[in-house]
Amino acid sequence: METQVNVTLNDLHIHHKLIELLDELDSKSVDYDYIYICARKQGKKLRALWFSSLKSARNKIKSKFTDCFDDITSFELEALFSPQSRQITLQNANQSNSYRGKRAVLIDFGGRKTKWSSLEMIARNLSYAKVCQRHLAKIEQETSHVQTMPITRYKTKQFYINLQAHTSELFRGNHLITIDCVNKASFSTTTKAMTQWMANQVHRNGYANYKYWPSRDEYATSNNAIRQWMATICLNRAAKVFNNTNLANIAASNLAFNLMTMYRQQGELGYIWLNGSAKLGAAGLAALAILESPQRQRYLQQEYGLRKLVKELSNPNGSFDTFYVPRDRKDNQNFYSGEALLFWATELTITRNNHHIERFMKAFNYYRRWHLDNRNPAFVPWHTQAYFLVWQITKNDELKNFIFQMNDWLLEIQQWETAEFSDMQGRFYDPKRAYFGPPHASSTGVYLEGLIDAYQLAKYVSDHERMQNYRVAILRGIRSIMQLQFKSESECYYIENPSKVLGGIRTTVYDNTIRIDNVQHALMAFYKINARFTESDFLIDTLQGNSQVLKQHYKHFKQIDFPIPYQTITDEINKNKALWLINTSRQDNIKVQRETNTIFLRSALKPLPAGISGNDFHQDRETAMAQHFPQLMHTLYQFAESIEGQLSRVTIVRLKPDGRVYPHIDEGEYYKYRDRYHIVIDSPEGSEMIAGDEKVIWQQGEFWWFDNKAIHEAKNHGRSFRVHIIFDVLPAKNKDIIDAISTPSHPQNSYNGDVS
Repeated sequence: METQVNVTLNDLHIHHKLIELLDELDSKSVDYDYIYICARKQGKKLRALWFSSLKSARNKIKSKFTDCFDDITSFELEALFSPQSRQITLQNANQSNSYRGKRAVLIDFGGRKTKWSSLEMIARNLSYAKVCQRHLAKIEQETSHVQTMPITRYKTKQFYINLQAHTSELFRGNHLITIDCVNKASFSTTTKAMTQWMANQVHRNGYANYKYWPSRDEYATSNNAIRQWMATICLNRAAKVFNNTNLANIAASNLAFNLMTMYRQQGELGYIWLNGSAKLGAAGLAALAILESPQRQRYLQQEYGLRKLVKELSNPNGSFDTFYVPRDRKDNQNFYSGEALLFWATELTITRNNHHIERFMKAFNYYRRWHLDNRNPAFVPWHTQAYFLVWQITKNDELKNFIFQMNDWLLEIQQWETAEFSDMQGRFYDPKRAYFGPPHASSTGVYLEGLIDAYQLAKYVSDHERMQNYRVAILRGIRSIMQLQFKSESECYYIENPSKVLGGIRTTVYDNTIRIDNVQHALMAFYKINARFTESDFLIDTLQGNSQVLKQHYKHFKQIDFPIPYQTITDEINKNKALWLINTSRQDNIKVQRETNTIFLRSALKPLPAGISGNDFHQDRETAMAQHFPQLMHTLYQFAESIEGQLSRVTIVRLKPDGRVYPHIDEGEYYKYRDRYHIVIDSPEGSEMIAGDEKVIWQQGEFWWFDNKAIHEAKNHGRSFRVHIIFDVLPAKNKDIIDAISTPSHPQNSYNGDVS
């Protein structure tokens, strides 16, 4: 007969380990302002204790926890130090989010003090605004009467002690994942845990949980059709990747449930109905889920209806209407157009229908222009995946170049050195362009879905520089996903039922909400990465010094972030093709420029003073041709003003097919004091630029500064003209110098009839 053993806290020395930890803290030179200890039983909070003196710790612990010692399975300990005063705006729910879980809070307001442990804020998913509101509730004061509240924020040291008396130091209630932790084995473990979590979300009737709040142990009653259908696609792929019958049954059950509850038909048109709307994206993804399913033959009627709806919502100019109901809604183009095109592209891999390829390319041409005029990172992964599938059929260079252009730009918003804390590294978020959206696990996941396709494309065409850039970004993104995954007992310190979260992906490092697409996007990216990365692609040694690989760290080049109305400017240039050969002085007189044509919009003021070359003359003015390019000139003046500079000479230059601008340096007093910029207008094959010992391939729509004081050259490997806007700006720091050395003999902006 088995003997039952009553295991107590003292028997397993968890209490003694806590005292040892306190003694160790007491021996440090740091002066801790407060100590917080929380006792839990299988994640459930039993008691918590605050004290300010380590000397009295033993007695206070004994007094507080004696009657529940037998129930305690873990302790958290948090030491507070280095206080800082801050003001919190109660209406700003996201204020200081990056400090949640890293900084504890003391509130002394309204005649009462409350303290909030950073670990407790993580456990209860509390923002700084929320703890202020809870403080007001304790003093029974209306929140509406208080706009801001002073708080004291403390740095923290965090520890977790389990029943076996093992102690681990925590980083925001978690364990810090460094880039060294990313390897083939850890990647595989992460992938399997996510797959298991996804499978666990599907009920016997096929319904999948949409969102779970671990802090409340509650599932959301809300739902989202597009995210549910993405999950269905993910389950189909999981079953295929693992060749697993149980996963295949789960995927089939989920597909059947979603069609039964969301699919509707009106005549020949099938649509997905949820929450009072029928979206283009939901129709495209539902059709894709059927197309990829082993159960496809059972649902051909539904697939046909959804295909008809996607076609119904497409327009002759290549654009899509994004809603079937309500029909007049046109928003969410960044998402739904790409989701529809991904369905079309996947279907093309089966049919290879030439008419449908033409239809796809018309949409591509429309959305390429649209994106360059309305840049948003959300657009990039969906369109990348669709275009990559069609590129594999057609090998169309325009598809290839645009994939590279989009993803090169996307890399700018991935945080690494700029991340506020190490656990945020690898996520995609630009605080300077917060209108792109907050950081989110689902965003990182979907960007990885696109980046692995861009990586594979770069590999196909032997673009080794891009392969490395994308590989770096992918590994950093994997690190971010691994950081967000619930993996171990200590990370689940406040979870009463860890099986609900293990393998799941938090929304952010400070928000533990798990939404189904947090996992689904990352998982679908991981499946592709696993299929395409070799073991050596996971090796970290090749990442050392990787900042030199990324283009923003070049010595002679820097990409500029400034909104360019690309399509409007392109239209202006195309309307004025007759101007290309009006003035051929540059190609005739400058040997290195002999394979170019130029339209001069601002140039040196003529006639030049006797004995002065154009390279040494500072005064310039608009030419007669500038009037034909109002949007272009307005944009350049705006840019110069934004950097407090002065617009100088401006040209539009085209380089002939297979042409070259030969190596040279822009010498003279004029160039000495000015910065040179290029905007790439038309360059289907990419613009090869070499300056000093560096080479960069610029893409259509990009805006660059480069060092024209270094020896430089340019090449056009394409079969059509490469068109750039090339202009100079006198920076603010040099204005006084030029004013001092210039002796104008003409009014600076006068026009004397010269077109050069």
